[in-house]
Amino acid sequence: MSERKQYVIEYLAIMALCFSLFLLPSITQALFADTTGSQSSITITADALVATIGVYLGLGGLSVVFLWWRGWRPNDFQLDITLGRTAFGVVLFVLTFLCFQFLMPLVKTMAETEGQASASMTLADNLPMALILCYSIIGAMFEEFFLLGYTQAVFARIYPGDYVGTAIAAGTMIRLGYFLDQGLTGAIVAIVLGGGWGALYMKRPMLWPFVSAHAMLNALQLVTMA
Repeated sequence: MSERKQYVIEYLAIMALCFSLFLLPSITQALFADTTGSQSSITITADALVATIGVYLGLGGLSVVFLWWRGWRPNDFQLDITLGRTAFGVVLFVLTFLCFQFLMPLVKTMAETEGQASASMTLADNLPMALILCYSIIGAMFEEFFLLGYTQAVFARIYPGDYVGTAIAAGTMIRLGYFLDQGLTGAIVAIVLGGGWGALYMKRPMLWPFVSAHAMLNALQLVTMA
């Protein structure tokens, strides 16, 4: 088997292992849920956050071991954490937040026009801030490592010299499936993170700024639910 085919199979296996548990419920919810009924409410509990962290660590750990066996190393993903890269992450967080602030009212208006009802999410009372931060950081690392860093790195080996568009499209499509149950709001998040961040990462291939920005977005989202 050619090396290119091996990388294709490797990528499909990693995506299936890491994201099928999230993609299948999201796609099922989007296809079969009643989006025109009354708005439902979902409460995020400490047990749910702990369980999700466990899934991230378990699936991520297995995938990292497999990638190490396949010959991948940390230097392949530009994982260095520095003060400058953290500062870049803060700037990226602010810009992304402002982008969402501009786009979300438009999305909400479009959803209301089409009669779509989306579930509202609230945070259970008295959740430890340490748990919120742990979930935010681990979740951000899980998503950005596999959907941004690894995706672009492996597509660079599958399509040497002409991989950027395909890599960005692949990462964005996985994110779209990931957020499909959130309707138009999820689509905007997927396009901004997959397309916008993907293009920026191609220009500045440093993973930590995107992880830190994503972690800050996660934490802000959870805190504002309380």
